[in-house]
Amino acid sequence: MKNDQVAKEGILGDGDKNSLLLIIIFATFLPLLLIFLGKMAPSWSIVFEELGKVLVVYFFILKLVGSNRKMLMGFFFGLIFGIWENIFYLEGFIRAGDYDLFLARFLWPLPMHFSTVLLMVMSGLEKRKYVVFGLMGAVLLHYIYNIYITSAIFDSVFLKGLLSGVVS
Repeated sequence: MKNDQVAKEGILGDGDKNSLLLIIIFATFLPLLLIFLGKMAPSWSIVFEELGKVLVVYFFILKLVGSNRKMLMGFFFGLIFGIWENIFYLEGFIRAGDYDLFLARFLWPLPMHFSTVLLMVMSGLEKRKYVVFGLMGAVLLHYIYNIYITSAIFDSVFLKGLLSGVVS
């Protein structure tokens, strides 16, 4: 029944178009709320971010008909979320004048964001309650990513400073 419904309706059915609109709205405004919460409690920012994403996954994405639709919506949610999060951080990079760092900050997190969302979606495909395992994996993946990216940014800034001191 579900596969026939997907075949008749195409990629997005009529009911799914409403879900798509809600997912776009959440992907747009959720990063702003999570950036605020992250500034209030920085050590919990990863948990806040992944909890926000898992709520959208659990209550909207996993209610779609068909695994392909769920995966596609998860991908777009993570991608749009990452783009908007970066846009909300843009002001700080403009003020600092570090456009190279902004470009890196814009490109590197996008795969992490859609990967964490897809991890949650995949874990909830069989039963929605299993999304909690995806949440745990997403928090771990995000934590590892942050450690790596912080180290890479530090190394880049340190080397840039070292090289400018040598060249001068």
